[in-house]
Amino acid sequence: MSGRQFLETLKQLDYPNADSLDPQMFNWMFENETVSAFLQWFCASVSSSNVLLPVELQQFAELERSNEGVLEGNVLEDALKTFSTSTKNKETVESLRERVSILHEDLDEDKRKKQQLVHRRDRLNAHLTGLGHRLSQLTVLESQAKRDCQKAMEQLDTDNNEVNESLDGLVRSVMKIHSLYDLPVESRQEASHPATFLSHVKLGDYHDMEDKFSHELKLFTKKRFFDGVAEMAGQNEGTKYELLEVSNPECLMVRGEKQDIIVQDSQELARLKAVYPISQSQLIEASASEKQMSATVSHTQKIIQRLQSGEFPVDLNKLRDSLQESHMSLNAVRRDLTQLQQTDIPALISRSADLQGTNIITGDYKLKLARQGYFTSNQDQLIDQLVVQRARNEFLTMAYEIESRNHRDIHRLLTAVRRTLEQNLTDWRERQKAMEDPCITPARHQRGTIDSRDKATTRLHQMLTGCESGEQQLFLTKAGMVDGAQQLQHKHTAADSALAAAIDKHQHKTRLLEGEMRVCVDQLYHGSSTTSGEPTVTPPLLQETLTNLDTMLVKLEASIIDVIKDHDTKKKLLKSNLLQAKERDLFTYFFSRPGQLRETFESIKERLQAQTVH
Repeated sequence: MSGRQFLETLKQLDYPNADSLDPQMFNWMFENETVSAFLQWFCASVSSSNVLLPVELQQFAELERSNEGVLEGNVLEDALKTFSTSTKNKETVESLRERVSILHEDLDEDKRKKQQLVHRRDRLNAHLTGLGHRLSQLTVLESQAKRDCQKAMEQLDTDNNEVNESLDGLVRSVMKIHSLYDLPVESRQEASHPATFLSHVKLGDYHDMEDKFSHELKLFTKKRFFDGVAEMAGQNEGTKYELLEVSNPECLMVRGEKQDIIVQDSQELARLKAVYPISQSQLIEASASEKQMSATVSHTQKIIQRLQSGEFPVDLNKLRDSLQESHMSLNAVRRDLTQLQQTDIPALISRSADLQGTNIITGDYKLKLARQGYFTSNQDQLIDQLVVQRARNEFLTMAYEIESRNHRDIHRLLTAVRRTLEQNLTDWRERQKAMEDPCITPARHQRGTIDSRDKATTRLHQMLTGCESGEQQLFLTKAGMVDGAQQLQHKHTAADSALAAAIDKHQHKTRLLEGEMRVCVDQLYHGSSTTSGEPTVTPPLLQETLTNLDTMLVKLEASIIDVIKDHDTKKKLLKSNLLQAKERDLFTYFFSRPGQLRETFESIKERLQAQTVH
């Protein structure tokens, strides 16, 4: 039994749209043992004679719709008996004879059919016995095949579950990534919703803060490097002298002065040295005058106090003696003062003038150092703020770059996943299309030859046996395919053995080479006492020889280039001058092909003779 017989039975029963059905659609039902018995009875017993015609069904429906009623059960049997007796009474002798003859013929026909059925039964019993014997032999193979099929189904279920779990995990991961990128419209419009990525963050406040910071930094620079220089230099105080020009920033550094600035400093130092003796003399005179006035005032105050207290002497002689002593001491002081002003003080001023230049230079240098420290400290503060600002900018740029790189990585990953899934879907569709091929469906009966319509098995037979498509064979047997598979297995085993032997040989040679390298390294660096690394491998003599060899190679290369240029020049000359080219050919023939040279001379001689004759 097969799907084709089941479809033929349906066609006999006038099943609607039976012609459009495929017989192979019903083959799977006959593989089920519980249903196959019913299907065999249905195909063998049911026919058009067992089924009511549409006309009969219509007549019965009309009878039911009428109010006359339908006979059922015992009433129907009694009506049939009455109908049969009434018809018997009406039959004649001739009709009875005809009926008897017809019954005899039917009896003979039934006996012949019985004999045929008995003969067919015996043949079927013999065939059934043979099938039972074959079935008993195939029981073990069938059980083994069932076990293998069960294992394959279990493994298939396991693989299918793993694939489903992997796909579910992949879908969940992709959905999570998609949820990060595909935010709802409401959340996008809400300002309070936190941004998912850095690129979604608005940087208007950041740029405003940076602009404000840059403006404040500009004001700080202007104040510290321009407005605060005069205050630091003490320009507001008029009593201080200055060698430096505060308005010129180039004068504020210790190193890097220009020549004109050095000349101005030298001139200023010379002027100070020239002014110093006069100013010191005036200072000493002013100090002396101040001391004199202070002493006179103090002496006068003492006299006034003595007068007021009555202690001042009244005697003229005593007063005259006191006045004389005062004049004498005043003359002595004036003599000492005159000596100091004329001899000691000028010498002392001249000696201190040299020291005064050193003090001026030291003070100038300290002033420059102070100003340099001022500029350096302010510059460090400014640089720190600029570095912080640049660090913020670079950190933001780096964050954007890292985020964009992660976006690119996710895009590449999703693209790879999509391509992989599309390729798997394409492969699955191709496999499904191949599985739908009726040629590769399992046959109900084992065959020793390959069906010509089975293209897949035919191609497999060609691959295993090595037969070309142009070689036509009458029958392709499965035994030949099995032999080809065994030969391929033997070749595969031999190739694996050869590969393993080659790998072992390669590993053995590698171990030998590593051992020899260790021996060479031990011999080369044994006992090395260098502290800066391994000793020089190349000896000085060999190194000098290699240097000379490199020089010779350079000269040889230059010589080869010259020879090539000379050769190209001669080739151009030979191309332009045919006589020299012919001469060169004759010279070549002289050394390589004397016969060709002789033939050439003979041809030239014949031409000359021909020209002479003419």
